[in-house]
Amino acid sequence: MSNVKIFPTVALLASGLLIAACSGGDSAQPPTTTLDVAPATTAVPVETTTSTTISATSTTTTTATLSPTEQYSLLLEQVEACQEQPYAISPVTGQADWPHEFLSVSTSCDAINADPDFSLLMSISWLRVAGTGVDQIINDALEDLGTGMEEAFIDDTLAFAGDFYEGTGSFPEIGWSINVSFDSPRLLGVTVNSGAYWYGRARMEYSSQQIFFDLDTGQQLAATDIFSPGVDWASQLAPLVAAAVFEKYPDAEDAGWDLSEELTNFSPNPEGLTFTLFAPLFRLYEDPVVTIGWTEVSDLLDPDGPLADFIVAPPNLDTFTLEVLACRHEDPAVTPVEHHAGWVNTYTAKSLSCSHPNEWGGVDFEVQWVQVAGPLASQTINAAVESYLDTELDQYIEWAIETADYNMTANWMPGSGSFAHWGTEITMDSPNLVSVVIRHWSYFSGAANGNESAQSFNFNAETGQLITLESLFSSDSEWVASLGQLAFDSLNSEVEGVEPLENWRGWPSPAVFGHFALSPSGLQLNFDEYSVAPGYLGGLSVTLPWASLESIINIEGPMGYLYPTVG
Repeated sequence: MSNVKIFPTVALLASGLLIAACSGGDSAQPPTTTLDVAPATTAVPVETTTSTTISATSTTTTTATLSPTEQYSLLLEQVEACQEQPYAISPVTGQADWPHEFLSVSTSCDAINADPDFSLLMSISWLRVAGTGVDQIINDALEDLGTGMEEAFIDDTLAFAGDFYEGTGSFPEIGWSINVSFDSPRLLGVTVNSGAYWYGRARMEYSSQQIFFDLDTGQQLAATDIFSPGVDWASQLAPLVAAAVFEKYPDAEDAGWDLSEELTNFSPNPEGLTFTLFAPLFRLYEDPVVTIGWTEVSDLLDPDGPLADFIVAPPNLDTFTLEVLACRHEDPAVTPVEHHAGWVNTYTAKSLSCSHPNEWGGVDFEVQWVQVAGPLASQTINAAVESYLDTELDQYIEWAIETADYNMTANWMPGSGSFAHWGTEITMDSPNLVSVVIRHWSYFSGAANGNESAQSFNFNAETGQLITLESLFSSDSEWVASLGQLAFDSLNSEVEGVEPLENWRGWPSPAVFGHFALSPSGLQLNFDEYSVAPGYLGGLSVTLPWASLESIINIEGPMGYLYPTVG
């Protein structure tokens, strides 16, 4: 492609159409070029000093008094000298992730004479792209835009030189450029920026317009080519864009325009689609610029279009769920439990922990339990404990993932995930009795607080069968009432805020004491959070000495063997 400029004659009508197509509304953007305007003169003809800059060559000519015709001829000579110069070409320093290379092609013409009615100032640049496979098509289109604007501006200036604003110090000037706004394997976006004063206009006019090229075909795209066919993308984007403007610009007001008709000026970027809007749409003094993220626009984009690679699939927890479940079924760690004096059995500890963060609420848990080694009965004991924990852990995981799914649907990131812990305590180990307590604490993402509870298992060590609470007490006694009063008195003496006995959850059913455990020192009663006291006190536990239960104990029951020694 030649760098020498050759301009065919262009009719003023065509020039006017191009001017109208490329001019835009007022904006607070600074002009592209800062101009030094010569002082105004009022006399015609005048004594003129002309300074003409052509590419890198600058010449200054002092003339005698010139008539308007001579001044016009001088301006024409200056413009023709500019047009004869080759374009300046330089590489564009792009971003590291741009897949293509670009050159900047520019031309300028400074013909600033003492009489501004016979002056102009012009700086115009556009791009050339390499490596797209359709370089020639795109470069021809970009060069047509650049040279077309140059020709239109010069034609307009020469056509009206001397006819407008005589002696006011105003003269035509333009700063016009095409810059890369977005570069991807399938789509090239460029921004056409213009700051121009044309003869007959009241002031400088600024505009910024986005143009897109399909890099598969080289063809220029309309905004509708980017979105899915048949989708009313503008109406769906309008409230998102408006909300973004009001959030970013506190002084913005709704001017009553149909925003869906004003959304064609946008540019893709790594974060999403950036919209540049007309300031009066929101009664602002600057053109608002807002970005709508890819997640929010993905449903509107054409899955086969040039922005298909930027479509964000709707969030889901499928992979996250699989990762959590895979961890859930890993083999637990096994370690020996230190043997305590008086124990007759040997225990091993098992533990399993997982931590899977997620923006919608992660799933973390720790499970620790014991297994007893020994006779056949131990298999029954171990199976009961593991079955309970399997059920508890599966339920927690299900609820934790449901919580994350709820947060995701509501598009709410809670800032903390769900967490659960189970720990096991051996409260009694004897030749005929084994008791364990599993203490549990859990918290679900987004909740105000966690929850504390306990579960106990009391086994006949010889058979592996569970021992019931009723089997501990005489059927002829009022053991429920006695046990309740003893528990209340003990808790009330230690904790402030315990509810009256009649307010205990489940009272007067024996189920109130369902989480009981046996220990050498007494009967341990465990109460879930909220069951006997306000939730802020958490779960409570009390141990009633065996001596205090003598009047209601079943001497022939599992703990009857203690009573010959407890007077």
